[in-house]
Amino acid sequence: MGRLPIIFLKLMLDRKIPIKYKLLPALGLAYVILPFDIVPDMLPILGFLDDIIILVGTIIIFMIFGPLRKLSDAMKNSKTKENRQKETDIVEGEYRIIDEPTDSQ
Repeated sequence: MGRLPIIFLKLMLDRKIPIKYKLLPALGLAYVILPFDIVPDMLPILGFLDDIIILVGTIIIFMIFGPLRKLSDAMKNSKTKENRQKETDIVEGEYRIIDEPTDSQ
């Protein structure tokens, strides 16, 4: 869960993703900010609950339908960075055994 906001921001700033997909979270944020709501904010719980549902829903739709391939690539890249840090102690190479001369002379 900690990497998800960072990946979301990277996807929002990525120029390869069309603007029509980036508008979804922006529209969700505009719905929360603007005073026009389906359920008025005057109602104690339901007024804020619909704002949260709309905002989270638009972000989820952006992540699923928009750059799904980009999201999977970003998740793979973040995992490989963690694996690279673990593999820094590994040294690849070859060896050969050299017989020492015997003292039978």
